[in-house]
Amino acid sequence: TIEMPKPGQTNAGSCKAWIQYGGKPDLILTKVEWTKYRFTRTGPLVDAVRVVVKNRNPFANAGTSKTRVQSMNCSQAAVTTLMVDTPAIPGGASRTVVRPLSRQYPAAYLNAYANATNTVPETIKTNNHWAGDMGVCIK
Repeated sequence: TIEMPKPGQTNAGSCKAWIQYGGKPDLILTKVEWTKYRFTRTGPLVDAVRVVVKNRNPFANAGTSKTRVQSMNCSQAAVTTLMVDTPAIPGGASRTVVRPLSRQYPAAYLNAYANATNTVPETIKTNNHWAGDMGVCIK
């Protein structure tokens, strides 16, 4: 509590600060995208998925977790499901993970969930989903 005088008063009132996150991490996906990636220095470029997971709480570190990435078809069914090991993320930081994932037909877009196995206790669990762009399916 911080004591602050109100306008026109000589005595102080009080002001309470509110912290949104509390003591738990809050994992979100800030980017999920198809890419081409070379996993070895001389290896070929292959289809892959790049996932960026952010811990929005600057006051709490997040332990290791798993991110579920799905390539989806236009009927909204999973073509391939991949569980991506996500490293520990310090408060307020992000981590990028790239893994091979085929983009061949019928895969049309990506769907993903941060902390898919609920190994990291979070302040907000309802913001872990990345809804892929189904625009490629509209003709």
